[in-house]
Amino acid sequence: MKLYLLLIPFFVASCFFPLLKFQDKPFVKVQFFYRYPYCGGVKPTEEMLEWYSREHPLSNTYLIISYDNRKITKVTTDSEGYVMLDTAFNLITIMLDSIHLCSHLPDPSCKKYYQSPISVVDHKEIRNLKITLQFRCNPCEPFNGKRP
Repeated sequence: MKLYLLLIPFFVASCFFPLLKFQDKPFVKVQFFYRYPYCGGVKPTEEMLEWYSREHPLSNTYLIISYDNRKITKVTTDSEGYVMLDTAFNLITIMLDSIHLCSHLPDPSCKKYYQSPISVVDHKEIRNLKITLQFRCNPCEPFNGKRP
């Protein structure tokens, strides 16, 4: 009987040790959204303006995340735009992965989308565990300065 009493604390400790081990890792589940401005040449309809003003989940998208310009990792958002981010760092720089083209862009083959960060976020600014990325108009398309 005494042997069982001695084994119970070890069993309980072994069950909770994995939970305690990961508490020092400040990972949070964040949902990514995107939106981009209307880039057409004709005056948009009200329905079009409403669509462009909404946030859309950034689903199944490959991202390159840089933490404080030191630690770099690649992540993939799930079908609803969720991904786990490490908040132990101050600045989180987000780039699109050029190897896997982003289908949410107006022209996914435009390499200029992948050359610079699309967002730099202070980990304290992650509100409601969501990040909204603002895509720009197609940088590979000629622009004459006449958009509504």
